[in-house]
Amino acid sequence: MRLELQLSCTPNSVLPLNYQYPISSWIYKVLSSADPDFADWLHRQGYDATGKHFKLFTFDRIDFAPPYDLKRVKGGVLIQSGKIRIGISFYVEEAVQHFVIGLFKKSRMSLGDRNFRAVDFSIDAIQMLPKIIFQPTMRYRANTSICISQHVEGQNQAQYQSPEKEDYANLFVNNLIQKFTAVLLKKSLVGGGKVDQNSAIHFQALTKPKSRLIHIKSGTPQETKVRGFHFDFELTAPI
Repeated sequence: MRLELQLSCTPNSVLPLNYQYPISSWIYKVLSSADPDFADWLHRQGYDATGKHFKLFTFDRIDFAPPYDLKRVKGGVLIQSGKIRIGISFYVEEAVQHFVIGLFKKSRMSLGDRNFRAVDFSIDAIQMLPKIIFQPTMRYRANTSICISQHVEGQNQAQYQSPEKEDYANLFVNNLIQKFTAVLLKKSLVGGGKVDQNSAIHFQALTKPKSRLIHIKSGTPQETKVRGFHFDFELTAPI
């Protein structure tokens, strides 16, 4: 399910650059207003496959409406127009999609952190985007950072990998298969969520990746940092 939200706030409000965590917290809050048990399960566990837990939702970088002459301030950006757009994609049963849209229509979003006063947004419009017609081979653009980590011997923390690394294609494909398997296991389909290992799955980066360091819970004792990459890629896989 893919939604596009158009939101507005007071013009010339300042938004923190590290808005990823507040947006994900807001999505949890919207879901919990309908089903607290589901939201809690999604936050604590998520979809499980081979010991890994996946949330199965994502969101775009914020798209700022005209005027586009955005003024950078320390750690933030000035929203001159007071208008933004954001896309949200997540896995949800088709039967409840219209109900979920209603939840977001009734909601308001507040974005801020320890260093910036919260900016309150109202939702002006929301629409469900059409389904993507997938083909065996397609080209994609990462609208938000793709973060893939790997445990490296001798390192205490997982290392975030660049698409330029030799083993990145295998890490990308394996992560994709694990997410797909988690969905099948959740739906209790026959076969235990197996993917045909004879299927041809091929990943290829098409552009030089741009790195971005993302601060989670910025300015708090719980602050963590993850590194993601923006790039275009081609993927061949079963539809």
